[in-house]
Amino acid sequence: MDSDTEVVECYLPNDSSIDSFFSYSNKEKVKIIELGLSLYKNGLDTIKYWDNSDWETRISNITIESTHKIEERDSEIQKLKQILVAKDNEFKKQKEELVNNIQSDYENQYKSQITSLRTNITELTSQLGDWSNKYNNLYQTLDDKHQLRLKEHYERSDETIKRLRDELSKEKDKYEQQLIISQNSTLKGQQGEEHTFKQLNLLFPSAEVHDTHNEPGRGDFIVKLDDIVFMVENKNYSKNVQKSEIDKFYRDLDRDSNNDIQCAVLVSMHTGICGRDDFEFEVRNNKPILFLHKLSSNFTNLELAFKFFKLIINQKDIDLNNKEIAGLFKNMANSIKRNFKKLKKQLDKFHSDQTQTLLQNEEDIINLYKTMKLTY
Repeated sequence: MDSDTEVVECYLPNDSSIDSFFSYSNKEKVKIIELGLSLYKNGLDTIKYWDNSDWETRISNITIESTHKIEERDSEIQKLKQILVAKDNEFKKQKEELVNNIQSDYENQYKSQITSLRTNITELTSQLGDWSNKYNNLYQTLDDKHQLRLKEHYERSDETIKRLRDELSKEKDKYEQQLIISQNSTLKGQQGEEHTFKQLNLLFPSAEVHDTHNEPGRGDFIVKLDDIVFMVENKNYSKNVQKSEIDKFYRDLDRDSNNDIQCAVLVSMHTGICGRDDFEFEVRNNKPILFLHKLSSNFTNLELAFKFFKLIINQKDIDLNNKEIAGLFKNMANSIKRNFKKLKKQLDKFHSDQTQTLLQNEEDIINLYKTMKLTY
């Protein structure tokens, strides 16, 4: 019972028969009273007949009569169950006979058809074997012709490749001679910067590329991409880049005005860099830098360098002034460079081989159609 429920005071006689009533909770007491009232009201009618012997006799007779009717109904139910069991057995027997008759009719009806189908299958199997032998003979003939033509084609291809290599070697010699003659000219330097600017835009199409070669101490180009500011110092010399240019590169990175620069590369377009290996890694003013040789022959090295810088810069808590960490990245840069060259060589060979195979397959298919007098 809720604490907010209103209660009334009630006096009961001091009788031991109701002592247990006081041990219940208020909620249980209410239920007891409700139950008692209900029983009392329903029992009034019964009390009226306590002294009526005729009523009691009538009730007794009704009870006996009801008992007899129930027993009769139970007997009828048992008889009905026996009848149902007998009917069920009879139905099962009829069902089995019907199934057997249907199965027998089915076998008699389709037996001749099954025999005919089996005969057809045997004949078709025999024909299939004959066609298979003919196909194998035809395939062998065509394969022999294909192998012969393939061999002839390879021989012609080898001769063509040899001739093209000789011609390419001659053209390369001419180009190198012209390159040596023109390397020291001022015009060449300007063209090299324009070429580098175009290549940077091609390599990083979504980046901001600024030509800064006229801005003192800002390198030749600034590339802004993925929240990374990347300086490119470009050298287009006929000889290796000297130490004085490396020192100038260092001084530019140390300038306070270049604090926005996060990484940088010193590249030589056609030569090496004095005292530095290709793709050599260093740290200057807590900024990762790389030295790249002969960039003109492989501009993708610049893209590879940017990805390497991005990997380092994204490690927010890294201390590049730590010699062990710097050494680790230096070794990693050398490994990346070697693997990149190896992968590029494999990809170039794969592309060449696949192209050659596709052309050969097309030629073989055309020849096959011609042999079979079909239109391709």
